[in-house]
Amino acid sequence: MDVEREHLQAYEYLCHVGEAKDWLEFLLPPTQVPLPPIVSLAESLRNGIALAHVARRLSPEVVGRVYEDTSRLHFRHSDNINFFFASCRKMGLPEIFVFELTDLYDLKNFPKVVYCIHALSHLLAKRGIAPRIKNLVGQLQFTADELSETTTAIAANSVPLPSFGTVESSLAKELSSAAPVETEEEKRRRWFNEREDSVVKVQAAARGWKGRMAAAQVREEKRRVEEKRRKEEEERKRREEEERIRLEEEVRRREEEAREKERLRRESAERARLRAERERQLWFSVNEHRIAQVQAIQRGRMARRNYWEMLERLARCEPQAIILQSWWKGVKARRAYQGLKNIDNPSVEALHTFAGLVDDTSADFDEELELERLRQLIILRIRENAHLESEVNELDVKISLLVRNRISLDDVLARRNKKAAKSLSESQGRLLASRENLFSGKSGDKESRAKLTLYGNLFYLLQTHPDYLARLMMLLNKTQGASFNAFLEGTVMALYGYAQNEREEYMLLNLIKLSIKYEVDDISSVDEYWKVNPFFVKLILHYTRGAKERRFLGDLLRPLIHDILAIPYLDLETDPVGIYKMLIQQEESKTGEKSKRSYNATAKDALKDEETRDVYVKHLQKLKELTQRFLDAIVRSLDKMPFGIRFIAKELKGALEKKFGSSAEITKIIGNLLYYRYMNPAICAPEAFDVVEGVVDPNQRKNLAEIAKLLHMMSTGRLVGDDNPWLLPLNEYIKASSGRFAAFFVDACSVMPAEDYYKIDEFRDMATTHKPVIYISPREIFQIQRTLTDYIHDVAGKTEDPLALILSELGPAPSVSDADTGKNTISLQLVNRFAPTANEQEKALNKLWLDAKRKIALIVRIQSGRDLVDLLEKPTGTLEESKWRSLWLQEKELARTQTVFEHKLQKQAQETAREARRKGSEATPGTSNENLPNASQSSLSKNRRGSKSKLDMTKSQSGDIRNSQSDVFRANASKEQFLGSQARDVNGSGSVNGSTEVMAGLTFAALKEAALRDIQRLADAGRCSKANNYQALLNEIAKDILNKHRRRAQRRLELERARETLAVLEAKGKYLSEQIKSFQDYINACMKQLSSKKGRNVKRPKLFTKQFWHMRDLQKQGAVPQFGSFKYSAEDLKQKGVLVELDGISPKQFGQVTLVLSSDEPGVFKVDATLLGVKVAEQMELRLDDLLQDQYDGIQVITLFEVARVNLNLLLFLINKKFYA
Repeated sequence: MDVEREHLQAYEYLCHVGEAKDWLEFLLPPTQVPLPPIVSLAESLRNGIALAHVARRLSPEVVGRVYEDTSRLHFRHSDNINFFFASCRKMGLPEIFVFELTDLYDLKNFPKVVYCIHALSHLLAKRGIAPRIKNLVGQLQFTADELSETTTAIAANSVPLPSFGTVESSLAKELSSAAPVETEEEKRRRWFNEREDSVVKVQAAARGWKGRMAAAQVREEKRRVEEKRRKEEEERKRREEEERIRLEEEVRRREEEAREKERLRRESAERARLRAERERQLWFSVNEHRIAQVQAIQRGRMARRNYWEMLERLARCEPQAIILQSWWKGVKARRAYQGLKNIDNPSVEALHTFAGLVDDTSADFDEELELERLRQLIILRIRENAHLESEVNELDVKISLLVRNRISLDDVLARRNKKAAKSLSESQGRLLASRENLFSGKSGDKESRAKLTLYGNLFYLLQTHPDYLARLMMLLNKTQGASFNAFLEGTVMALYGYAQNEREEYMLLNLIKLSIKYEVDDISSVDEYWKVNPFFVKLILHYTRGAKERRFLGDLLRPLIHDILAIPYLDLETDPVGIYKMLIQQEESKTGEKSKRSYNATAKDALKDEETRDVYVKHLQKLKELTQRFLDAIVRSLDKMPFGIRFIAKELKGALEKKFGSSAEITKIIGNLLYYRYMNPAICAPEAFDVVEGVVDPNQRKNLAEIAKLLHMMSTGRLVGDDNPWLLPLNEYIKASSGRFAAFFVDACSVMPAEDYYKIDEFRDMATTHKPVIYISPREIFQIQRTLTDYIHDVAGKTEDPLALILSELGPAPSVSDADTGKNTISLQLVNRFAPTANEQEKALNKLWLDAKRKIALIVRIQSGRDLVDLLEKPTGTLEESKWRSLWLQEKELARTQTVFEHKLQKQAQETAREARRKGSEATPGTSNENLPNASQSSLSKNRRGSKSKLDMTKSQSGDIRNSQSDVFRANASKEQFLGSQARDVNGSGSVNGSTEVMAGLTFAALKEAALRDIQRLADAGRCSKANNYQALLNEIAKDILNKHRRRAQRRLELERARETLAVLEAKGKYLSEQIKSFQDYINACMKQLSSKKGRNVKRPKLFTKQFWHMRDLQKQGAVPQFGSFKYSAEDLKQKGVLVELDGISPKQFGQVTLVLSSDEPGVFKVDATLLGVKVAEQMELRLDDLLQDQYDGIQVITLFEVARVNLNLLLFLINKKFYA
């Protein structure tokens, strides 16, 4: 009984909680989350969110911001409950009904909270603000568990439940006791309010009666209509059913008739078939033997016809079958070949299959023989031309010395031939230019010429070794930033002549190639490329502004841009707001009235305008059409694109893929280079690239920018995003075109090497008629010198580096302010100072390396192993020895072919040497000093110790060719083939024999021992290491296998280049010979001119002087020299300062020594010496050009007759005064 009573109490309590829940849900806003079930309502109301929203509905002015975090209970939820308290007090609810904060927040007395809600509902209902709370007791159902839990919770709280039945009376009592004395009006109003429910009930009853009466009438009318409709429907269904039955009967009847006809037809056909079969069997039984004979004849005829047709078909397809078989064999070989190629460190097993490819054929030897012959001739021609160039330089110096010696050349210029005039004018131009720059000093000064030569060496080294500038630019880009651009444009591009000719363009491309390598090596990921500022991009931008690139861009873009500019009123605006405002402007300009469109429309609002939407779609279509024209033209222009930019793209792609592997991001980088960096500027600013003439107006420039922007998205594969939402309809078009653009970029990277395109090799500069020249200002020269000096340790590294040596000889760079003409451009000849020299030890190691490779290649063809050490240490058996014998026979035949090849090579060397000696013997009689007296030659030998006769030079050439023939061949063979023609004897004696002769007496085991000894010697020299099992040798063999075809193609290309180089060298030699002849003719003409001018102005000597008696004696003898003769005593010459010292003669005897200086040949002076009238030495001959050369070399004193030391400068002054003044 107690349990039932407790459950009843819990049930009534839950019903009152449900009543409060329904009343709260009525007042909550629709957006609020519904309240949980009744049993969970207490926990849900603890945060006060629902009560705060009810309070906001009742008294919004007292409710602030509701804290609505439902994740956990927070102290700020107490603010929500306080908002409810404030609303209750605002509504006038007595304090006795208001619960405490802890009653709800800590659930200390939740029944009082429910009691408060009930009291508030009665109060608001009484005032007409909210509906009265419902009575749900007996209407709700709860489970036994829910009732038990509620009973337990009530008992645990030990709080008595309030009397919900008396809440209204208690509220009225509290309100009446608290209310003041009512007036009559208040009493009347209260009377009406108290009886309002009764009035409403009466009115509702009256309205209900009237409604029920009307509803009854409507129901009756509806019943009658439905009854009539039901009868009509039943009649219609009855008629439809009768018609359906009739039709079904007709269908069944016709189907039965059709089945009967089909049965009769089948029976008739079956009877006919059986009758035909019986007749056929009867005919076969009568004619069976005849049929067999006919069939046999027919089968034989068909078999023969098929056989001959097959033979004919095979004969027709034989070429294709052979091609197909060859192709399939090639496919299999290439697959294996690629497998070998993709291994960084190939194993012995991998090389075992392809080791036989290293052998050369007779065609290889023939091509090698021809190439070596051409190389020998090239070396001979180069040295001959070098000697001729040295003679040209010497004659050039002599001409400049004549100019410096104040000799007038005006009359001589008119007499020289055209080539001499040109050569002389170039010489004078260089001299005059050298007078005005900082590093030349005085004209013709040896120190200035040496310094000028050093600068030529420096810039030739920088041009031909781009690693210096690449490292320097990388450092400057990181350290100097903006000033790097000035260095790049003002000096580096000037150094390469702005790539105006093939040589300079080739070298600039090499610089860019190396710069790309350094920059890519400096980044760690492809994404990092976009973040850095690569210095080679700036170099590329300067390079792509050249004439060729501008011409290509003009030919490509000029028709397209002209067509766009020719379209009247073209507008490619794709921003809907811009189009919308343009239409407003046009409307107002046309009508003169304010437009009815809104001026502050968004893009979405603008697109709702029909006219704006139509224009927007037309603009997108036009933009797509014009962009497609550009894309088609760009893709078609691949073959016309300059080689340089394609080569740069190829190198950039190769460098990135080598480090990071292939990826779509690399293609985007190539697209950024080829389109955005190269083509995009010419589209956006066509007048700057000579694509159009005149100025492009802003609207046309905007149209071009829209096209360029769309092309840029295609080049990078980037779709339109939120930054350009109005271009989103073009995303499909951009995506489809990006693949085509990417394929274009990949195809653009497929170009030949720069060496093949420009046909430049190591002999190019040696074979050119004129030395390379750059045009550069002293300011730029000094800036490069100063910059290199500052970064020399980072650029060169070693003190013996060629760059460091040149800079140390040049010394510190002068300041630009010290140069009077620092901004004037001068021409600077580039000279190669560092010629390659042979290293005997290196040659021996190279030869040993080749011998070891040859032996290992033979061993690998017979036996295999885990690695090279395992292979060489593996024991051998009879099978290996048998294979070795067979292989040795093949090698013997190959060695015989190679021996013939070497004999031919030696014969070529001998013939080349004989040709060199023959040319030298022909050149010997023409030497200028062959008739000099012994005394003169001995006295002046020290002044000319640096020169050689043509005969000596030619002999040296022929000897060098003989000695270097084998070296050249070996060096070439290291690139072209394995050589086995020279090998060390296996006994270690050091004798050199043919490899076949050595291997003839070797077993396979002995061959492996010999290979081990060679490898050990290479390891001692540091060429390979045992740590990796001598893998370097296997890698070299793999490279030779992989590059065999490429080497043959390269050798053929070298043959072509060698022939072209030889032709150019011979033309250069002819040119230099003609130049030497013209220079010599000019000097001789100059000497004659000087002497002839003196002859017309000869002054008679004074009477009774020493010179008078001297000339009188000569006249009596009839031996007066053509250009004069002068007699001096040693004492006179001593007083003039000409004579410095006279060995073996006392100064008191100087008056007894006589020297006679005479000239009977232009520029040649004879000196006779006598003591007391007795000739003391053979006549000595002096040449003016030799004296000037000695003066140029800085010699102050020369020796005559081995005893007289003469001041050279004063001697020249005396000669000029007496013979040329």
